[in-house]
Amino acid sequence: MGNTRAHILGLLVVICLMGSSCRTQSNLGGVKETRIPEDFELMIQRGACFGTCPTYDLWVDASGEVKFEGHQYAPYEGVNEKEIPLEDVRQLVFELNEFRFFEFEDIYDDPQISDLPTFRTTVTMDGRQHTVINRYGAPARLDSLQRRLLEVIDLSNGFQEHPER
Repeated sequence: MGNTRAHILGLLVVICLMGSSCRTQSNLGGVKETRIPEDFELMIQRGACFGTCPTYDLWVDASGEVKFEGHQYAPYEGVNEKEIPLEDVRQLVFELNEFRFFEFEDIYDDPQISDLPTFRTTVTMDGRQHTVINRYGAPARLDSLQRRLLEVIDLSNGFQEHPER
């Protein structure tokens, strides 16, 4: 009896692993098929807190041009630029669609809490524009989306410093 349960449990684990593998493969196919709108633009602004929270403005356009303007405690100071591959831009569009960015409320905040950075995300695509301000109380999927966008853009490398214009 115990041996049968172990076999069933093992089989369930294999089925679950196969299911997650298939899901990953279908998402990769979805990314490859994602169209980059000509008017695509992503802007992320990170605001200050009472501590050492990095503050910056970040822009990405449909061609893959990324502009990063670092302020306090940012990984780069001043204006920095790089280009990301179109596959990464396609990934950004895919993530925004998968997380249903245009369905988020305009603002998540609690005025009673003052020591939190503001994370403002503005997306323009297909003639629509939506800004979401996330300071406190956002759904977990918005936090996940914002982390995922920064992972795709990869702030850790590739920027070249440019003089202020």
